[in-house]
Amino acid sequence: MKKLFVLFVIIIFNIGITNLNASCEQAVMDASLVEVFKTESYDYENADVYISAYGLTENIYVKIINDYNDIEREYHYKDVNETGIVGFATDNISKNIKYKILVYSEDESCSLLPLETLGVDTVRFNAYATSALCIGNARETKECAPFYDTKDMTIEDFQKAVNKSVEENKPKELIDYIKQYYLYVLVPIVLGGIIFTISAVVLKRRKKANEI
Repeated sequence: MKKLFVLFVIIIFNIGITNLNASCEQAVMDASLVEVFKTESYDYENADVYISAYGLTENIYVKIINDYNDIEREYHYKDVNETGIVGFATDNISKNIKYKILVYSEDESCSLLPLETLGVDTVRFNAYATSALCIGNARETKECAPFYDTKDMTIEDFQKAVNKSVEENKPKELIDYIKQYYLYVLVPIVLGGIIFTISAVVLKRRKKANEI
């Protein structure tokens, strides 16, 4: 009787271990499919950056930390919206911030350590994007993009960079196009001339041969 009881306990224990391993394997697989991305928006009045995580399941959750402040965010499967995403607006659009996304198993018996570690960096809002320098043609330059990283560029350096981009983006004069693309025009003309000359010579020889 005692042997049967021990055997029963061993079977139950092995079943539990098998189920635990299967659960952990699924959590590891789910964690490997999590995606993190950022969305930048700007409508000439409001600017924002949104950090999102996609792919949470009932087996995993995420903790999100950053190098700007001590705020730690935690999201579980119950927090996802109708599109399967969880997210938040960046803590400060005036700062470059590094976000670290740690993916954990909901079952702590699987692992207390992150199953996956992901990251996404934000670029601070370009304050010069709303300046007089970025009105008109200058708005089309990369320096005037709302999330272009100007680093520690002074207004003088920024103006020089914008002016340079404006000059580079100006429509080319006809002479510039000729210089740049003359080969594309010259080669067909030369080939056409050669083909015409050869054709004329062949026709002339055939005509003489027919006269003889």
